[in-house]
Amino acid sequence: DPYKNVWKGVYYYPVLQWMRVLGKENVMVVSYEELTRDTKNLLPRLLEFVGLCSEGVDLDAMIAATRANKTPKKRDDMIEEHGSGRTPESVKAVKDFFAPWNERLYELTGERFPWDYKE
Repeated sequence: DPYKNVWKGVYYYPVLQWMRVLGKENVMVVSYEELTRDTKNLLPRLLEFVGLCSEGVDLDAMIAATRANKTPKKRDDMIEEHGSGRTPESVKAVKDFFAPWNERLYELTGERFPWDYKE
């Protein structure tokens, strides 16, 4: 299926399934962008969500130990170095494809995610 990888980007169904199984209150959805760009503010929320106290926790040590922090190059750096391979037409086609699925995800989670990439 040539669209197999595209469908992996439709997060609505997996999130819906987890919410059905565990209950909406037991599912926290975090974007990769937030994880890698705002880790220090995200960690206390994650700890609280799983029932742990972040008071006295060395957040810098936790961040240093995360895989996301060890990613060699950020997405924007890779695009700047190698180009994105995108055209205005391909960006529009991708946005048009994902728009209804992202809207469903927003309705499900009540949260907007930073997936509107610069053209």
